[in-house]
Amino acid sequence: ITPLDSLTKSRHNPPMDKIVCPSCYTKSANLAQAKPCEHCGYLDTNLNTESAERSTLDDLHKKIAESDDAGKIRLLGNSFLPDNARDLIEAGLYCLPLTENGIAAVQKAAASRLRAIITKLQILGDSDPKTQTALQEFEQKLNRYDQSTQRENGIIAIVVMVVCVLLIGALVWLGNALLGNMAAGLILFL
Repeated sequence: ITPLDSLTKSRHNPPMDKIVCPSCYTKSANLAQAKPCEHCGYLDTNLNTESAERSTLDDLHKKIAESDDAGKIRLLGNSFLPDNARDLIEAGLYCLPLTENGIAAVQKAAASRLRAIITKLQILGDSDPKTQTALQEFEQKLNRYDQSTQRENGIIAIVVMVVCVLLIGALVWLGNALLGNMAAGLILFL
């Protein structure tokens, strides 16, 4: 039996208290209860009812809220997306404030999840006016986030260029000053 076999075997015939998550390879008590992995948000089963999806989504949102920034990034990037439009909208609404506040990596993870939610809503093709309104709001929010990120990246590029120009100028000035002092010393020596 290889280590991979034992990992796979323990995942498929696990003790009921913990299962090894196939996404992050940690032991997860939640997967044994058909809930998302508490470490990465992976869900190993298909949920058959909207109430099960809703309950799982609520658990996920609670776990994200309780996590540190690294945990939020991991959960936002790897966790499941519901299959019904109502819960997808709820998941999108949960992401909206995360794209505005906090550290940039959490904002980026929330924006990526929002992109996935938008794509899934488009694939579902739900023509309900509420779904279409939510889809438009999500797309507008994502466009504002992208514009803000591009603006910040532009400002950073300008600052880096200015610092480089100042550094080059200082090196040229210092070189001229040293060469001038050396020339003066050489003249005095002669």
